[in-house]
Amino acid sequence: MTSKSPFSLQRFEYERKHLYYLLEDTFRVLEKEMPIYIIGSRGTGKTTLLNALNWNERLSNESLRKALGAGDIFKNHYIGVYLRVSEFNVASFDSWLSSEKDIGGSIFGFYIDLIWVESVAIALSELVLTKDFRIEPSQEHVLCGRILDNHPEIGKLLPSPKECTFRTFAGLVRRVRQKLEAAAKKKIHPHHIIDDYPIGHIGDFGRSIGSYITDFLDSIDSEAEPHWHLKVCLDEAECLSPFQRLVLNTSIRLAKSHVFYVISFVDSLVDITRTLIPNMTLQQADRELINLDQMNDETFRSLAEGVANVRIDKLNPHCSLFDVDSVLGKLDINSLLMDILTVSESSIAKDLLKKAAELAREPFFEVDEEKSASEVINTRNSTSLPIYQAYIIKALDLIVPEPHDPKWRRRAQESRELRKKMVAAYLCICKELNTEAHYAYAEMVLQMSDKCIRDFLRQVDGIYRESGLSLETFVESRVHVAKQNIALRRASESKKESIRQSGVTAPLEIARIIDGLARITAIIQSGPTTKALKSSERGNFVITAKTDEVITYSNTFELIKEACEAGFLKMIESTGRKWRFRVHTSLAAFYCFSYRGAYYDTHLRITDIESLQTTKDPDEFNKTVHQIAKRLSGAADYPLFEGTEQ
Repeated sequence: MTSKSPFSLQRFEYERKHLYYLLEDTFRVLEKEMPIYIIGSRGTGKTTLLNALNWNERLSNESLRKALGAGDIFKNHYIGVYLRVSEFNVASFDSWLSSEKDIGGSIFGFYIDLIWVESVAIALSELVLTKDFRIEPSQEHVLCGRILDNHPEIGKLLPSPKECTFRTFAGLVRRVRQKLEAAAKKKIHPHHIIDDYPIGHIGDFGRSIGSYITDFLDSIDSEAEPHWHLKVCLDEAECLSPFQRLVLNTSIRLAKSHVFYVISFVDSLVDITRTLIPNMTLQQADRELINLDQMNDETFRSLAEGVANVRIDKLNPHCSLFDVDSVLGKLDINSLLMDILTVSESSIAKDLLKKAAELAREPFFEVDEEKSASEVINTRNSTSLPIYQAYIIKALDLIVPEPHDPKWRRRAQESRELRKKMVAAYLCICKELNTEAHYAYAEMVLQMSDKCIRDFLRQVDGIYRESGLSLETFVESRVHVAKQNIALRRASESKKESIRQSGVTAPLEIARIIDGLARITAIIQSGPTTKALKSSERGNFVITAKTDEVITYSNTFELIKEACEAGFLKMIESTGRKWRFRVHTSLAAFYCFSYRGAYYDTHLRITDIESLQTTKDPDEFNKTVHQIAKRLSGAADYPLFEGTEQ
């Protein structure tokens, strides 16, 4: 009965008409009059945000216009242009200018200026044609004439600069850009071409053009408040070399109020402070930073539900709103455990159910004391059967406080400490029963998305298809936990299998690294029991490399970084020789580790990663995984247990 899915994965670049949902607080930052860096792994919505600033999308996309709200789309007085760095010849410039970095920065900065100036000129031309901007031909000629008078190198092939239009000017800039690209390919010595172009200090050309254009727009819109400015939106800036990024940083540091860059990276390690000017750095006051990988849980929930509802509305405007809690239910680990234990023939399962039923009658858990153990079990009411609590109390030999006990007043704190170990207990129980953990409920889906909208859609799409319901019924129903578990496991496996199609440079090696680390994470999070409960959900892998190791294993470090950028690992921090990362939670359901990822640090050697990367034989690889996991499980690199006391 399932109809076309509104949750199916579709990248922005492949859609004719993109659907927009914009978080108000995030977009308010983007519209500020200052440079902005956006950092986020693939699928976190960077392209959507940049395109929402683009003049052409604002004119032609009804979904965006609706998301922006009623009124003039240029009410904040800026023209935004969207550019993908990967579509330009930045690589040839890097090899061309690598030996002449004294003037290379100025040349590459000029090249970036040419790219966006051409786009702005085209934008002005189109906005005049659509009559969104009331500009007379004579005014257009005057502005272009002034620019060419100031930059005669651009207009020297034009017979009559006084009759130049925005469209003609864009063509002139394009020709200069193409000549510069040709010089880069031929590797003509930079000193032989620098006098042929208006190349000054880094960003001089762009600042000059931006000043002419915005001053002109202010003059024909005298009541504009704030004043007009330009937003240059550069997507996929990770394609730039480290030197080219410094050029961009320098241009931003020298920018004036006419032109503001909005730049996106997948690289969380990108340098957004250094410039090519000695003793001059980019400080917080010079730019804003939006890290999409670090948005809080509530913000991501709002974004995920907003994106889902925009898609649903496009497919069926009469559907009810999608509420993730309503459709998937609120997290209940004990309910998942009840489903697992009640069908198990294991004596461990039966003993745990009995212990939980006895514990349920304790005043500490505020359950009806008149029910027998069998009555409690048969009700299958997870809220009345504290299964994971019973497991923790037995495993750690804890004493449950009684009303007369002085610790009774700390009952709320004691309960919180038990909940902290909830997931660790769940994984340990499943391991003891030799069964796979089940995955379901809204919180798990949101956490396993790891702040990635693409992974959220992948999971919800699977649940929708597995439900077999029509869209109208789906958004108004509670999907059965068993169907959720099947769909989430399948979505996680699909994510694992996508490594080879993800575009990473060494898919086989990266796949082995991901597979090994994910399996190690699952092993150390579920045992030995006491250690797993005392330092729950280990798996924040920390590598502190020696100086010679950084050089020797540079390729391995690069693969880790690439796996993070592609959304299979999650970089937490990187400072010098210390790297801290974990496996992406979208892989949790397939490998059976915590849907929350990891909390405690686990120290790895770079040689561990190297061995995972290079071991091709399946039996040897499996042996390597278990050797590393065994060593980590016995390592004392976690903090002493602090929490529930006996």
